[in-house]
Amino acid sequence: MRFPMRTLVVLFALMSAAGAQTIDQQYDVPFPGPSAFDLNGGAQNMAMQTFTVGQTGVLSRIEVAVMDQNHVGSLYVQLFNLNNGFNLLSPISTTQFDHSQVPDVPSWLTIELPGQIIVQPGDQFGIHLIAANTGLFQTGWYRWIASTSDSAYPGGTLHVVPPSIFVSPTPLGFDGGFRAYVGNVTVSPASSFSQGFEGTDGLWTAGSGWTFVATGGAVNGGRFARIQSGANGLTSGLFTSPALDFDTVLPNAELSFQYRITDALLGGLIHTLDLEVDRNDGLGFVAIPGGSFNQVTSPGVWTPVTISLPDVGGRTGVRIRAAATVETQIIVVSTLTSEIDLDEISISTPNVVVTPTNPYLCDFESNDEWMSADPTWQKGLPLQSALFGARSGVTAWATGLNTNYAPNTTATLTSPVFELREFTGHATCEFAVNSRLAAGDSLVVLYDRFDGMGPQPLPFGSIVGDSGGWVVRRVDLPLTMGEGGGRLHFEFSSDGMAEDEGVAIDEVRIFQPAYAGSSSREGDDLTMEVFIDGQLEYGVGDSFTMLAGENVTVRSSSGGGSLDGAQYYLIGELYNGPMTFQKAAVDIWFALGGGTFVLDGGAEAPFFVPVGLSPFGETWSFTYPGGAPGWNCLVQAVVVDPLKVQSGFYASTNAFRLQFN
Repeated sequence: MRFPMRTLVVLFALMSAAGAQTIDQQYDVPFPGPSAFDLNGGAQNMAMQTFTVGQTGVLSRIEVAVMDQNHVGSLYVQLFNLNNGFNLLSPISTTQFDHSQVPDVPSWLTIELPGQIIVQPGDQFGIHLIAANTGLFQTGWYRWIASTSDSAYPGGTLHVVPPSIFVSPTPLGFDGGFRAYVGNVTVSPASSFSQGFEGTDGLWTAGSGWTFVATGGAVNGGRFARIQSGANGLTSGLFTSPALDFDTVLPNAELSFQYRITDALLGGLIHTLDLEVDRNDGLGFVAIPGGSFNQVTSPGVWTPVTISLPDVGGRTGVRIRAAATVETQIIVVSTLTSEIDLDEISISTPNVVVTPTNPYLCDFESNDEWMSADPTWQKGLPLQSALFGARSGVTAWATGLNTNYAPNTTATLTSPVFELREFTGHATCEFAVNSRLAAGDSLVVLYDRFDGMGPQPLPFGSIVGDSGGWVVRRVDLPLTMGEGGGRLHFEFSSDGMAEDEGVAIDEVRIFQPAYAGSSSREGDDLTMEVFIDGQLEYGVGDSFTMLAGENVTVRSSSGGGSLDGAQYYLIGELYNGPMTFQKAAVDIWFALGGGTFVLDGGAEAPFFVPVGLSPFGETWSFTYPGGAPGWNCLVQAVVVDPLKVQSGFYASTNAFRLQFN
């Protein structure tokens, strides 16, 4: 029995068998069988069939050909790794069968393995059967259906195993019926993947020209992958990862590795290394941006690299490969070669995911996970003339907390990833902004829905000029129902002319409105804020609870500025039961400016058209008088189409609901 010194990889909660499993090794003994080996409950109660793996993958299932011959004890089936010899005390897995579970006719008994045993060609295993010792008066036995010679399965043989760790198993010269199944290797989640090649090459497939090298200085000792040029000319080959299952939320990942390129002609030979990814989307392998390398590295020095893997979030069966070409030239009597080495390959997901996202509110007072690679964006308390203070608390993001921004600047503030699968309709983003920008400078809001298109400007326009203080802007996110993550980008840019204090961002909110606005012309560019006793409230789905005696303030503004100066009106309706809010003129209305809560009593209020909406918004306040517990009040803001005032048509609308307790 050959027990080579190899190392088996067993990775728990990381690898699994994916797709169809196939029989890798077997002695498919015919029933009832040419022979049998009987395991009784006495001295001869253990036997082991060895086998040698023939393919890379996950050892996922074992079947043994057995039958019960009136045994009253349990049958145990164990799996041993024999790469480093046999140790009776160290099985990889143990499965127990009651005697009632073992048929009394020759049958295949199935053992489902944990799906975490990564194997490669040449790995050796032993299937170990134990008939429980039931005492001195044991009469029955378990029968392992077997062959009559070891030629039935050349990769192993049946052994008698003594009940001692000090005595080696004895080969019997024939084979017990067995089947060993191997499935494809899948790494799940891919963010846990790391491969240093010290123990196995089984996770990566080495194509033509690629080998695993144990000498030459791996990054952390052990082995590394190498492609070396041949006798003359070019040598090309592919080095391919196992299948990778990525998290359903994270859009992007990072691939890290170390490489060396050696050239005996000091840069005169051809050597290219190109990293590619197959997202399992039918497009095959495509180049990874920033994943091409051809420069000779310092002799013997490994170069660490981290590159982005875009648009892999939620995908399964993703594969990465290195496509390499190296060259040999023969000059006179000298053979000059080049080679490329790879080691310590790993995948990480640096994104921070906000889940659940509905509703999401970030006022930047704590570790909010927003980030900017540009020092222009600073987090803290703005202390300039116009950009003074945060909208709430003491923290905001600003393009300079106490200094003006620089000319010719482009700087992006980036949000964490938002999990949007729970939204059943569109998602709305709302944020507070304070700006004092010179002409030609602006802030643009972009949104990346991880569809391969990158960050795209929202239909919001841009923030320019002087806001006159903190204002609230609102915009719908381009959400497709049921899609995964998304990310906001606040992109500030300045030209080469004048500079100013800049722009500050605070109180970012993402939510699903309870009542979607409608539009006939301008779009839903309306922001509504609700303050109860002076405290800004964020209700679930724009629904707020109100108690008797509380003061409510409603502040509305045109988030994108597209409705500034338009004719504006605030209306509402009380109801108890199904919502009946269907008209622009309703039974209850709020008097502008006066703060009076008016109950009309039945007749519809006249369709009153107020003055134009101020760029700084309009504010209405009222006090809940009590006496209506269990009722609801739907409050709606409308911008009137001046051409259709008498017909009650409006250009844009937004709404929220008050629940009276």
